[in-house]
Amino acid sequence: LFRQRNTAAAADLIPRGSEAASDAWMALDAAVKISLHREADAAAMLETYLAAHADDQEARWLYLHARYAQHVRGGTLQAADAAAFRAQARIYIDANAANSALAREWLAAF
Repeated sequence: LFRQRNTAAAADLIPRGSEAASDAWMALDAAVKISLHREADAAAMLETYLAAHADDQEARWLYLHARYAQHVRGGTLQAADAAAFRAQARIYIDANAANSALAREWLAAF
């Protein structure tokens, strides 16, 4: 459903409560939130996750995507959120993660 751009139906399939605690569901939930333009919700969820899983670069990429999408769509970012984006981007870039080149461009434009 998500690949068919039926994000509302995909969101309805994401488990809530204890089932939603798995990392795979968290990543899907974040991706759906981003696609529904709920970037701030996705970022908040991912910040909590990254606090406990600092080495998860895929989650960090989703976080960067959420904050950058919020930024380019004209959403208001608090100074702390912008600072967190910059810090997470540096960590991601320094780890030479999969999308480091794009993260570098986003960081420069932020």
